[in-house]
Amino acid sequence: MQSFIFRILRPSVRSQGLILGIGLFIITGCQPGRTRPQPTSDSRYDTEVVTEGIGPLLEATSKSIIRINYIGTYAIYTVPLESRITRDQSSALEHILNMPTDTYENQTSSGTGILLKSTKDRITVLTCAHIGNYPDTVFSYLSADDKEGSFPIEAIALRIKEKYYTSNLKGIAVLNPTKVDLEKDLMLLEAYRESVDFPEPPINIPNGNSSALQWGSRVFILGFPMGNLMVTDGMVSAPDPDSPYLLMDALFNPGFSGGLVMAVRDGLPHLEWIGIAKSVSARSMVFLKPDPGSNTTGDVPYTSYTGQPYIGTHQDINYGVTFAIPIETIQQFLTGSADDESTPIIMRSIIPKKRKDS
Repeated sequence: MQSFIFRILRPSVRSQGLILGIGLFIITGCQPGRTRPQPTSDSRYDTEVVTEGIGPLLEATSKSIIRINYIGTYAIYTVPLESRITRDQSSALEHILNMPTDTYENQTSSGTGILLKSTKDRITVLTCAHIGNYPDTVFSYLSADDKEGSFPIEAIALRIKEKYYTSNLKGIAVLNPTKVDLEKDLMLLEAYRESVDFPEPPINIPNGNSSALQWGSRVFILGFPMGNLMVTDGMVSAPDPDSPYLLMDALFNPGFSGGLVMAVRDGLPHLEWIGIAKSVSARSMVFLKPDPGSNTTGDVPYTSYTGQPYIGTHQDINYGVTFAIPIETIQQFLTGSADDESTPIIMRSIIPKKRKDS
């Protein structure tokens, strides 16, 4: 029964990388030398490669980007083999969950947050909801008892507590979710703190307009892939105002979810916020593996294994096929309310309530 959660749950993979741009040079016959093409004032986002002057803007904006960490703790309840309890036996399940257990496991993930508000005593952060969107209860099953497919339960994992936290903010460790929209994949985190003299700066670039994107519009993304604050860039493909997502070729790594997506319109310094990074395309692969609790080591291909096999999953990332949530969706989320029936919004108190264990 070791590593129960890690056999069952697999967090979504989100990814990152760098695109190399090749400068376009115009060579004239009457005047030797090279000139860089200038962006046109057409109110569309630029397609030209931006190199000179972008560094200071990105550095200043990066101070409003933080790393978000999540940890969910599960209590593991083992079901006696002889009981053969199934999901429809509610009273028997309740009895199992009322029994004491000393087996616990943590499920962790991380992402990126954007500081919307940052004062001496309070902060508000925007990120993706899927960072901590794990099930409250997970079941592990034995083989079916009969042809009807009645699967006895092997174990139950019950989430008993969860926490969002960061180490990038002065005087704040724990962040509390106050607004969550699972359909839009957006979440607000807030926290109060003792007064600090120099609070981190909130995001200070203007909101853009995704309808002004065109084929080849250049974008920049700031985030925390693999726990490191980094910037990557890419190009937009198939811009569609009716699509719920932006399609880009920027590369991702886990931790980039919630990253700030920006584009330049009519040349620098006109850097605008056009969305947040959401996910990368990936294919799931299923395979058999040894019991995670076994001592199987060494040269596995030449080792005979006779124990209980378990199902494992692996995500094969399609690098360069990346999705982002457009700024218009973000604005709808920030101005919407729990009464908006078009989107499932969960409102929570900023003071965390005690979770019931059953």
